[in-house]
Amino acid sequence: MGAKTTYVPFKGTGDLVASLLGGHVSAAMSYNTLALAQKGKVRVLAIASEKRLALFPDVPTFKELGGDWVDGAYRGCGVPKSTPEDIRKRVSDVFSAINKDPEFRQKMAEGGFELIDVTYDKIPAFLAERKQAYIEAAKLMGLAK
Repeated sequence: MGAKTTYVPFKGTGDLVASLLGGHVSAAMSYNTLALAQKGKVRVLAIASEKRLALFPDVPTFKELGGDWVDGAYRGCGVPKSTPEDIRKRVSDVFSAINKDPEFRQKMAEGGFELIDVTYDKIPAFLAERKQAYIEAAKLMGLAK
């Protein structure tokens, strides 16, 4: 891909959008939801997902452009450490059921969210994989050894 970037820390998405729309930065890396909210004001160059998004059917993925990058903003539910295993599993099952609801999925997709469902039993492997990916990214950026 060969793109050169400069990391500019922003206090939040509002500052990022103002800087982008105001021409203070020439590009920004952000979330699908921001791209959707600013549709018509910005040009989306690439999506960091496995496949193209229905909201942006003409926008290629980074993989299509030769970059091996799939990522996202991951959110979850936490419980106190003392929570019994059966309760942890039940909480996970409730969120999994919500994520499978077609109406919920449709609303989330319309809002720019791409849902994944990582159940309680798969969290350790998921976190280990994400940790390794972020360590590698930090090394590439010169932030870690």
